[in-house]
Amino acid sequence: IKAKLTTSDLVHFDESGLYVAGKRDWLHVASNDSLTYYFHHKSRGIEAMDAAGVIAEFEGIACHDYWSPYYHYDCAHLLCNAHHLRDLEGVIQNDGHAWAKSMQEFLRKANSLVKQLKSDGKEQLSPEKLKLLLDEYSQVIKLAYLEMPPAPERKPGQRGRVAKGKSRNLLERFDLRRDEIIDFVKNFSSPFDNNQAERDLRMIKVKQKISGSFRSEDMAQGFLTIRSYISTAIKQGLSAFDTLADGLLGKHFIS
Repeated sequence: IKAKLTTSDLVHFDESGLYVAGKRDWLHVASNDSLTYYFHHKSRGIEAMDAAGVIAEFEGIACHDYWSPYYHYDCAHLLCNAHHLRDLEGVIQNDGHAWAKSMQEFLRKANSLVKQLKSDGKEQLSPEKLKLLLDEYSQVIKLAYLEMPPAPERKPGQRGRVAKGKSRNLLERFDLRRDEIIDFVKNFSSPFDNNQAERDLRMIKVKQKISGSFRSEDMAQGFLTIRSYISTAIKQGLSAFDTLADGLLGKHFIS
């Protein structure tokens, strides 16, 4: 599964808390529509990602939620717009900025349009429609900078990053990472969000809610290995029971 993910065109990545031996560790997932790989590690960041052994060797497109360690790896990136819609809602509720509402409306409209065209068998937007959408996105950002107060200047002798606030940081992400955010309107094969990884995490979170903490690291990784196998089999239209039975006989379905 790891080998096939590493050579895939697109992989979704995510991570979530996992309780092992009474302590909070991390569950990592790398997946797409046909493969699932789960991995347990005490770390959330680069050390764990290297140990998992997928993104470290990956040369395709990684879809994720802007967790900064992902940018340590030299692959193409796409960002989750479901997270962006929630982040924008936070800006609307806390700061009342009009640009956040405009960006929310743009993302929802563009996603709805792309979904409709896909359902009609279309493979891309017309050049005219694509230009209109990209121009609209740029206009929202342009007006946002006019609405937002200027970024604070670095004071003499000040170290570290200058605190800009969540609203400003989000706006700059929409500006500087625009290709990673709206690629779904240019390439219909690009996802709008990272829901694939979030769906794949859900079953593990349900299991943990029922049983609580895993008692050891070996038990945690053992469960995740089995669950990786079952999830991948189901995605490929196979019987979970039959593939497990065959696996125990040495007849695995992945070659």
